[in-house]
Amino acid sequence: MPRNEFLDGPSYINLDMSLAKRLAFRRVKGEFRVDAFNATNTPHFNNPNGTFGNVNFGQITSVIASSERSMRFGMRLTF
Repeated sequence: MPRNEFLDGPSYINLDMSLAKRLAFRRVKGEFRVDAFNATNTPHFNNPNGTFGNVNFGQITSVIASSERSMRFGMRLTF
């Protein structure tokens, strides 16, 4: 077996989305924006435990911090 290929974790797939709407009111223009990070709310798992002889050897026991869905709202005005 090649070096460093023993206990690879699951793949890291992330889907981010943005939605924007441009508005115009005479001389004032604006943009309303919504950004969603990790839109599918997929958990991102850490690598399996690689300590030989440990009770949890080969098991995934934690997730990467801040892997939950988060959203951001924004408004920009130009005049």
